[in-house]
Amino acid sequence: MTAGPVDLRALPKVELHRHLEGAIRLATVFDLSRQAGLDLQADTPETFAPFALIREPVANLEEALSRFAFAQGCIRTYEGVRRIAAEAVDDLGAENVRLAELRFSPEFMCEPAGLDWDGAMESVVDGAHHASGEHDV
Repeated sequence: MTAGPVDLRALPKVELHRHLEGAIRLATVFDLSRQAGLDLQADTPETFAPFALIREPVANLEEALSRFAFAQGCIRTYEGVRRIAAEAVDDLGAENVRLAELRFSPEFMCEPAGLDWDGAMESVVDGAHHASGEHDV
């Protein structure tokens, strides 16, 4: 007798290398950018997607990094940092990840708004800790 297919989504997982800045939800980038008064040349997350997401190969590194500039530019407050950290852990929980290494670059995250690195670190820890209490991550 052979076993049926295994549902990999149902298995507990370990995520060894997830970049916080690359894991921000599109709707969150859109929302935080709007709150910061940034011009996105789009009216909805869906119309913003072609500018911010990479869904097919791009010509070069510069083009890829230009998409990350939207994520970097939207991070303007410690509350925004808390939000993206909490949502990242929420998303890990939804993927049935039980242990994760969530990494980020303080310079990348803090530079646009002049946020203090220690304050950003506290906000990441606070957001991740709060969400991990709601999920088994």
